[in-house]
Amino acid sequence: MSRKHKLAVVGAVVLGLAGTGAALASGGGTRHQAPPASVEARGFGFGFGFAGGVLQAASGYLGVPVSTLMTDLRSGRSLADVAGATSGKSEDGLVDALVASVKSQLDKAVSAGKLSADQESKLEANLQQRMKSFVEAKPPAAPAMHPRGFGFGFGRHGGPGAPPSGGANA
Repeated sequence: MSRKHKLAVVGAVVLGLAGTGAALASGGGTRHQAPPASVEARGFGFGFGFAGGVLQAASGYLGVPVSTLMTDLRSGRSLADVAGATSGKSEDGLVDALVASVKSQLDKAVSAGKLSADQESKLEANLQQRMKSFVEAKPPAAPAMHPRGFGFGFGRHGGPGAPPSGGANA
């Protein structure tokens, strides 16, 4: 794998992680489904994946199973909310634990020759603030949906299989 490709992959992973936190903080967009259990356990790339790396680190710090954290996030709570409700834990402590976890993964990637020290230092820039934003972010609310589903023009409002109209002007 070329050096440029490695940098692009690692940069995409870190930006994706920061983007996830920003998207959750903005409250916009659609609510995403949780990844399958198999993805939750293994993460992505160098272990920085939302479910694999960061959520595992949060789980370890908070002493709460990953499945419980996923349930809390789906119910609209942020990781900061969970930390505040956990005895003896704090938001700042959680941020520090996540930063330490990501730095550890970056160190392992440098030791394995997957990253250069320069790439590592670029990825660590503003890491504390990005993790703080990520921890404070609340997942967006699920979009409102019509009670009959999405509706694509079939059935009641015309199209194949539509019931006949009630009258000449209907």
